[in-house]
Amino acid sequence: MNRRLHELANKVQSPKKNVDSGQRTIAELIQAVEEWRDRKQKNKQRKAELVRKRWLEELGGKENEMWQQVESLIEEKKPKSYDSALALLKDLRELAEYRGKLEEFKQRVAEIQQTYSNRPALRDRIRHAKLI
Repeated sequence: MNRRLHELANKVQSPKKNVDSGQRTIAELIQAVEEWRDRKQKNKQRKAELVRKRWLEELGGKENEMWQQVESLIEEKKPKSYDSALALLKDLRELAEYRGKLEEFKQRVAEIQQTYSNRPALRDRIRHAKLI
């Protein structure tokens, strides 16, 4: 009878029994949390990439209008207008990178710089924004 009690006591204290009952160790819980965080981060990145792609596709339909806006903003000769034009140019650069037409974008910006070469503030802002 003593032998049987010891056998039963050893079975209850056995760590294998805990695993079979659905309990996990702290190390397993930590690993599960890390895996969950990784999945959550990847899902967040995928969603952000989808939003970015949709936004770029929308921009693609407005590309010509945006270039015209850039020209008209530059024509205003105001610092705030230059800033607005640069914001549009940054969006256009991102669109060009997405489409694989970065060289065309750079050429067009170079043409703008050539056309408005008498405006040092604009040239400096373009250079500082690293659009070329």
